[in-house]
Amino acid sequence: EDNGHAKLLSVENQDGATLSGGGIYALQNSGFGGLSDVGGFSNAGTLSPGRSNTLGSLMIIGDYTQTATGALEMKFAADGNTATLVVNGNAMVDGRLQFRPIQDYYRSGTDIVSLDSSNNAPMIEVNGTKIVNFMGSPSLVSDSPTLTMSLATSGGVSRVSVSRAANAYSQYAGSNDNGAQVGFALSQLGGNAKGDMQNLVGTLDFSTPGIIGQALPQLSPAVY
Repeated sequence: EDNGHAKLLSVENQDGATLSGGGIYALQNSGFGGLSDVGGFSNAGTLSPGRSNTLGSLMIIGDYTQTATGALEMKFAADGNTATLVVNGNAMVDGRLQFRPIQDYYRSGTDIVSLDSSNNAPMIEVNGTKIVNFMGSPSLVSDSPTLTMSLATSGGVSRVSVSRAANAYSQYAGSNDNGAQVGFALSQLGGNAKGDMQNLVGTLDFSTPGIIGQALPQLSPAVY
C-alpha cells in the first residue's frame, strides 16, 4: 500500500500485481516540476484507490491507461459511497471493474448499496478526455468471513445484497458452548443492529475467524 507522494517518469502496474493506497503520482509528462518527458500510468493488474478499510482517493497527475487485463477495484461503504480515482490528465479505461466493501455495518436481508457501474464511471474523476469501456459486468470481492454478499447489475447500476447465515459467527466458537450461543444471537440480531451494536457487528464481520472465536466467549454473560 502506497500513501505517499511520488514524482516518477512513468508507472506500470503489471498483470497479476496489485497497487492500493491513497498516494499521489506526479508523472513527468504532466509538467510537474518543469519536466516534459513522455510518461504515463499504465494498469494491467489491479488498482485499488483508497487506504485499507477507508474510502479516499488515489491521484494521478498525468494520463491513466487501463489495459484489457487490468482491474479497477473500488472500495465502498454501507451508505454506497465509494473511493475515487482522480486523473489530472486523460483516462483510457478498459478491463474490469470490481467492488470491495470496507469495514462497516451492513444490514442484512435487503439491497443496501446502490453503485453506479456504468461506463460513465463517476468514481473516476478526470479533467481531460475520459473513455471508459469496462468488459462485462462488475464483480465483488470481500474479505468478510461472516457476510454473504452478492452483486446484481442492471442498467448500469449495481446493487449489493447482504445476508448472514445462522452460524455466521458461531461456526468460529469451536467447542465453547457459551461462545456458540453468543454467535447464534449475533446472527439473529446482526441484520437489525442498533447503536453501539452496529459497531460491534461491523468489527466482527471484518475480523479474522481466530479473533471472532476469541471474542465470542468474552461477550457471554458467563464471563461476568
